[in-house]
Formats: sequence, C-alpha cells, structure tokens
Amino acid sequence: MILAVALLVAGCIDFVEPDLPLRGAPAVIDATIRIFDTGRLEVSGTLAPGLDDGGLLRMLTRDSLHAAGFDVAASAVADNGSRTYALERDVSPDLVAGEIVFRAPGVEGVSAPPAARWHAARRLDPDTLVISTAGDLHLHIDSSLGDFDPAVDIRQWFLTLDGGDDEFRLSANGPPPDTIIVPPRWLPAAPEGSIEARLTYFQSARIGDIDADYIALFTLDARLRWVLVVDPPQGRSP
Repeated sequence: MILAVALLVAGCIDFVEPDLPLRGAPAVIDATIRIFDTGRLEVSGTLAPGLDDGGLLRMLTRDSLHAAGFDVAASAVADNGSRTYALERDVSPDLVAGEIVFRAPGVEGVSAPPAARWHAARRLDPDTLVISTAGDLHLHIDSSLGDFDPAVDIRQWFLTLDGGDDEFRLSANGPPPDTIIVPPRWLPAAPEGSIEARLTYFQSARIGDIDADYIALFTLDARLRWVLVVDPPQGRSP
C-alpha cells in the first residue's frame, strides 16, 4: 500500500533537470556598466563559477565585482553557485568621461580574473542648447578619451530625438562621430517648445578564447543627454 501511494505521488511530479554546470566548464562572468552624464551609475552582472574537474563547486577567492570604482558584492547566490550582482548609485557626472574599469570576481582554480580598462564618451556642448529649425543641428561629442585594454569587439551608437509626441532615431556601428549633424527636416515636432536628445554609446567584448577557463562578457553602456530649446517653437519643418 505504501509503495502504491509512493508510485502514485511520483507519477504526479514533473521532474526537471537540475541547473547544474558541466564538470570542468569555464567560469563565466557577464557584466554591464550603464553610466549617465546626469550622474547615475547602474551595474548588473551574473557569475557562474562552475565545477572543477573533480565535480566540486568552485569557491571564490574574491566575491565582489569591481566596476567603475565600486566593489559590488553579490546580491544573491543560487544553489548551483551562480551569483547575481547589482548596484545603482548617484555619482559625479564627470565619471562618464573618465576611465571605466571592470574586474571580475576571483574564482579558485582558474586563471586570474578577467579585467578591462575602457572609456565612454563626453558631451562637449552644454546640457541645454537653443536651436532653430532653419538650420542643421550639431551635437558635439568626444569619444576618443583614451586607450582600450583589451580591444572592444562591438561598438554601436544610437541617437533619439524626442519631441514628446514625435521621435526621430539615428544609429550606426562604430564610435559616434565628433559631430552628429541632424538636418532640420529630421527634427521631431516639439509642441512644448523643447526636444530631448539622448545618445547611447554601446561597447562590448568577450575576454577569453575558446580554451580559456575564465571567460568575461563585458558591456559598457554610456548615456549622454541634451535639452534642445526650439526658438521659435514650431512643429516639424518642411
């Protein structure tokens, strides 16, 4: 009777394969730094330390993720040893123009923690500009603030012009040009008399080759912002 009940109960359970790492698989860190020239920093990441060749969960020699000058402690640890990192902090607006450093947590039994020293971009204009729809809009940026170690695999930029009821978007691969030129016909209607310009500069790289025992996926996401006051206020130009 007991056996029959046990079999009946077992038949009602959906067994799910446990989320266990493969023995000897590399440790993997996936981390993103998002930084705003308004003075905001956001860090997020996950670390999978994996199992050693003997099938034992790898221990950490340093649990924190170093990002943009902050040591970020793990906010959660899963049963399989994976760690989650998160930080939101008000910082100096100048941080976006400085050197941005990633350094992965230390994992026992694998290579030294992957690290990167990158740079974002700096807005060269004031944060508020008075513009006219009679001529081109010029936004000035410096995206050559220093060397990259290691080199970045992917660079993309996205510009959004938001007039409230209308938006215009422009994007391209590579770093943003020193001057982004927007012709007046692309300016969105601005019923409130101003347009918000938002530039996102996205850079990412994989650190560690196919045989590496510690792999990092680092992303730097920089956000620049302008307020464009239209004088005189009007809608989309012809």
